[in-house]
Amino acid sequence: MGPHIRAAVDVGKDSHHVGIADPKGKIPEEFSIPHSQEGFRAFFSRIERHRRELRLPVAVAMEGYNGHARPLDRMILEKGYTLYNVNNLKLARFREIFLGQDRLPGRAQDPGALLPQGPPAHGQGRVAAGVEGSGGEREGAGVEPSAE
Repeated sequence: MGPHIRAAVDVGKDSHHVGIADPKGKIPEEFSIPHSQEGFRAFFSRIERHRRELRLPVAVAMEGYNGHARPLDRMILEKGYTLYNVNNLKLARFREIFLGQDRLPGRAQDPGALLPQGPPAHGQGRVAAGVEGSGGEREGAGVEPSAE
């Protein structure tokens, strides 16, 4: 995966916490949005501002196992962004084993930390199909294919 604007979404029932990072990992923006059309418009407006400024594609990592990601996950794909599905239970286990802790400080500390650093594996459309091709450093970290 070449330089991208990276976003991580901590999905909640009524609201979602978002962190946006540039290709160097600097986080220029963190914010929360309500789970509503108004919130989704704010999400895309803020990401698009960074995309236009940096002229880079966008990759988004978010959990999708509890059903609260819908319809935002579909909207992300419709925008042409790459979507990575994060299994929060596997990610917590990965952190526990390899980082010696079950939580990192903050909520969206480094959105890029959730994304594979290599090119996306074969997928349907712009949905990445896992972490193969990333040199193995992210395998098992809870980043999995996203269902359309």
